[in-house]
Amino acid sequence: MADAAPSADAIDAHQLARFCADDHPPGQAAAAEAEHAEGAPLASGSRERPPRYLVENFVVASLGGRRSSSELEQLLACFWVPAAVFAVAEVGAFLGLRKSFFVALTDGAFEVGRRYSTVVEVHVWASVAMWSMAAVQVWGEQLRKSPGTAWIHKRTGQIFLLLFLTVIFPTSLYLSALQRIDHFAPAVAAVLFDTAFCTMYFLYRGWRVAMLRTTPRSLSLHGKLMQCGVMMSMSILPQRLLQFYLTVEVKGHHQMNYSLSILVTSILWNLAELHRCRECGGG
Repeated sequence: MADAAPSADAIDAHQLARFCADDHPPGQAAAAEAEHAEGAPLASGSRERPPRYLVENFVVASLGGRRSSSELEQLLACFWVPAAVFAVAEVGAFLGLRKSFFVALTDGAFEVGRRYSTVVEVHVWASVAMWSMAAVQVWGEQLRKSPGTAWIHKRTGQIFLLLFLTVIFPTSLYLSALQRIDHFAPAVAAVLFDTAFCTMYFLYRGWRVAMLRTTPRSLSLHGKLMQCGVMMSMSILPQRLLQFYLTVEVKGHHQMNYSLSILVTSILWNLAELHRCRECGGG
């Protein structure tokens, strides 16, 4: 009797694992990058390859000047402090002013109504909790590897995903659809929806790979996919930084400042991050 055909999920996970390569197209089953230790530089004697994305040379130079298998981890490490500062500012604003930090900073230029403000607050508190759990997941290496504490990593990850799926993702769509945008509204809305769905894509893929575990490298691929999802959720940080600068320097044009900051940083983010996530399944 002929062997049973592999399931669609197994085939899908196997195809996804093929993307975890450094120099090979998706159609080839390559794992060159996974063979390197975490953080190890690429072989010094190998032929120099062309950049995989438009700003790779800049990213590599800013991370020490050497291409490695851990650029994603290095980039994510640069975002934890800004994320903490942003979270503290938002939490402090809600506790002290009962409104978002940037709503207070922009003199109410983005206020829509009481229900919308309530959803913003729920979204912010949930996002702070999600980033906190993401920090535990990424930095808690001993939790992941120790048999006695691995369950903490697993349970935290489950709560993380549940929080994103039930609170953060739907509130993000709600806020993006109903937000007051006076300039370039279609383009700004497209960026906001794109960010939400890209975050969902990477987190879902990471969860699926961990559940199927069709190859010995599945858990490594799972970690990279989840980090891509966290990075996508943090795309708000460079946007808020630019918006803050414009708000301070160009007063009285809050709506225009917001739209410009969204569009400018979205272009840079797509060049520097989405193409970077090719290594972990982004295609």
